[in-house]
Amino acid sequence: MSISCHSCERLIWSARMRRSALFIVLAISGCDALSARRTAQEGVERYRAGKYEDALGHFDLAIAGEPDMATLHLNRGFTCLQLFKAGVKEEREKYGACAIEAFRTYQTLKSDDPRGRDYLLQSFVDTLRYADAESYFAADLAKTPPSSEAMALLGQIAAKRGDVDLAQKWCKKRAEATPKDPAAHQCLGTLVWDHLHRHPEITGDKRLAMADEGIAALTRSIDLAPEVPEPYTFANLLHRERALGHCATSTDTAIPTASAAPIIVNTDAELAVLKACEDARAADIAEADRLRALATEKARTAAPVTPPPKGG
Repeated sequence: MSISCHSCERLIWSARMRRSALFIVLAISGCDALSARRTAQEGVERYRAGKYEDALGHFDLAIAGEPDMATLHLNRGFTCLQLFKAGVKEEREKYGACAIEAFRTYQTLKSDDPRGRDYLLQSFVDTLRYADAESYFAADLAKTPPSSEAMALLGQIAAKRGDVDLAQKWCKKRAEATPKDPAAHQCLGTLVWDHLHRHPEITGDKRLAMADEGIAALTRSIDLAPEVPEPYTFANLLHRERALGHCATSTDTAIPTASAAPIIVNTDAELAVLKACEDARAADIAEADRLRALATEKARTAAPVTPPPKGG
């Protein structure tokens, strides 16, 4: 399961939205406009047939004739995203830049359409273009307090790129800027859980310290919004990851063989250490179970109640 720090705010495009956004403005006059419309229509047909490179060529040609036709840039953006997904590494960079440029232009030409901004922001995430997103949000980040949306999106991109330190930086800055926002604190907790879940090789004190930081953030989120189930769920999961850190050694996950020497505990001190480890792990699991039960209870309470059918 992959979680980013952004589970509550993430912008989602359905396949239907992307298809329905690919349309042509018909009310155009003049020979150049008519030619651009025909070329664009051919591009739409190739897009729907999955021939994205051909479609892009047609949209580029149409834009050369009618550069101010906003819909052409919108179609170009979606086509570049499809090519980004299918392309090899070198091509993905080119098509990612193409998508960003197209949606920027669409937003400029259709500033009254709020979807333009949504398309652009989601493109930053889809194409993992962190620098472009940071540049776009520069003015919002310079404000006091800085934009929570900007910090959430930059943290999301950083996490998807695998830069957990940068993602944590944005989560912490977001929590500092909006200390009463439960989602801002949940951001750090979910990010820490995801990182520990993906990296079982992190053991001992380092694992415990990371888990404690995430649990503290989730506890703050719970304090601010006690009826929301998600922070309880992730705190439960994080306690289970924390349990793996107690007295961990490099042999904890080793599979014993017939020739392996048995582990012998000889002294009272060694027995005491072993018992302390087991007790600490059991305490984390018990707390995880408690939080899981609370999450289930909160989810049940938050779920809408469907009235029974009449006459049935």
